[in-house]
Amino acid sequence: MKTSLSGVSPERGHVGSVMPAAEFWGKFRDRAERLPRQSPRIGTGGLGYASLVAAGIACVVLVGAVSLTKTQRSPAAGSEVTSLDVQTAYSGILVMKDPAATIIWVMGMEPEDAGGDT
Repeated sequence: MKTSLSGVSPERGHVGSVMPAAEFWGKFRDRAERLPRQSPRIGTGGLGYASLVAAGIACVVLVGAVSLTKTQRSPAAGSEVTSLDVQTAYSGILVMKDPAATIIWVMGMEPEDAGGDT
C-alpha cells in the first residue's frame, strides 16, 4: 500500500488533517476483525515434553560415560629424571616434581666464551 505525501508541509510541521483518536481506533479494530485469526499453538510441534526430557537425560548419560572412560595422562607418564649433566658453570639446580610433570631449573648459568671479540 502506497501513501501519498502530497499533504506534507515541512514549513508548517503537520501532515494534512489529523483523525480523532476514537475514529482511528474504531477503523483499526474494524480492519483487524476482517483479518483471519489463528489460535496460538501450545506444544512442541509433535514432540512431547517427555521425549525432550528423555533426550536430555540421554545426552547427560552419554557425556558422563565418555568422560568416565577417558583417562587423562601426561605425555611422559612413568618417566623420571635420574641424572643431569650441565656442561657450563652454574650456581644451583632446583628440581620440582608433581604427578603430572617435573621441572628442572638451572640457576646462575654463564655462557661460555666463544673465543671471539664481540
